[in-house]
Amino acid sequence: MAADVIRTLHVEDDVVQHRLVSFWLKKSSQPTFEIHWAKGEQEALAKFADQPIHLILLDYQLAEGDGLHLLKQIRSRDARVPILALSASVSDDIAAELLRAGANEFFCKTEMNGPRLLEAIRSVCAAGRDETSA
Repeated sequence: MAADVIRTLHVEDDVVQHRLVSFWLKKSSQPTFEIHWAKGEQEALAKFADQPIHLILLDYQLAEGDGLHLLKQIRSRDARVPILALSASVSDDIAAELLRAGANEFFCKTEMNGPRLLEAIRSVCAAGRDETSA
């Protein structure tokens, strides 16, 4: 993963949520983010296949497709890309299901703000670097 720019795929069907996350990521000076947006499962898979992606921010509930199904498809193609699963549903069962399917971390949208999101992203990216060096 490039240290200066993190090519991020944000899979989110809600334009307001996407703009909010983009706003927070663009405020970061280190690292910086190049944000690619996909509104649904098929669009996300196409963008993931089309270019190198260093990080995926994946919404659990999508209008087009399903975040859990997409997570499994991405993991079958790439076991190492860091994935931060996002959901407005505050459920231990959902979080556990996403983690079992291959998400590196789960983040509840109801607790999201810029600093907490960036902290979670740094944690997920650091874990990804640790796995590749192991």
